[in-house]
Amino acid sequence: MESVTFTVSKSFNPLAFASQKVVTLVDDCNFLAWKQHVLLVIKTHRLHYFLDGTVLVPSSMVSDENGSPMENPEFIQYEQQDAAISVWLLSIVGPALHN
Repeated sequence: MESVTFTVSKSFNPLAFASQKVVTLVDDCNFLAWKQHVLLVIKTHRLHYFLDGTVLVPSSMVSDENGSPMENPEFIQYEQQDAAISVWLLSIVGPALHN
């Protein structure tokens, strides 16, 4: 599978993404329907590369105009999007599967 270079999404809003509702929490009986809904929401926000492993993680540090090391803004955005997906996925899993 080909890797995809991470690009900062100007339109990504982690709060709007985190508020996406999944009607049914996943349990032992409804995984396929739940998975289809989850993938559609993820693709709507163009975050599917995080789940399929093809996104290239940006370097955590870059050099500023003076050559001094600084935190990479693209890495910060990457971490924010990755965390938003993780929190959202945990919030839509039924209690029986949390253990």
